[in-house]
Amino acid sequence: MEYWPFGGGGVGGLPCTLIPIVGRHRVVDIRKLGNVRSDREDAAARELSWLGGIVEVVTAAGVADRWERAIVRCDESNCGASVALRRTGDACEWYCPGCATFGAIVGWRGSRYDLTDLQRVDDNDRSDAVIFTRLDELDSVRRCPLPAGLKLTLALATMHADYVVVTCAERELSELLCGLEEVIGRVSAVDRRLVDRFVARVDAALLACEAHSDAPPTLH
Repeated sequence: MEYWPFGGGGVGGLPCTLIPIVGRHRVVDIRKLGNVRSDREDAAARELSWLGGIVEVVTAAGVADRWERAIVRCDESNCGASVALRRTGDACEWYCPGCATFGAIVGWRGSRYDLTDLQRVDDNDRSDAVIFTRLDELDSVRRCPLPAGLKLTLALATMHADYVVVTCAERELSELLCGLEEVIGRVSAVDRRLVDRFVARVDAALLACEAHSDAPPTLH
């Protein structure tokens, strides 16, 4: 992740020039959404998945109290820009520079989205393969019910211009393929199209590893 170049000295670290047009603000206790099944396709399940994705990125990447650019898209229907994240005390905060919405998540400690302990003991070498994907594809993949280890790998992806870069150990490529094959039938039609595209990228990276290529091919 990289530092989000806001500048300025506005309220709560937000740029002064944006304060007059601040959009929707939310403070969410994620424990109150804990009974929503993550494999449902309704609005509540998608909101929980989106909020959980923020917690995953914050805890996996060790985000502190500085705003950092994140691999999370704004969930406002007319936006979709990449949001900035920070952690203030026990709150995981987000801010969207595209539509000026912002909010905070509390009650996330110990939830299934909290990757703190897993990140602390993680010693995987993720230098075997590189998957170049799109943010909308990664969003759909991260909504799938995958093992925590793969969630950690996906949460550590980084933005590079228009692409997202996911670095993996070679064994994780096979685990991703198997995990996504098991759940693909339970995702929405829109998500399935995006997940299918991501699977094709993973498959190409796996073939490149098997061929001992130094530059895994990318699909466009």
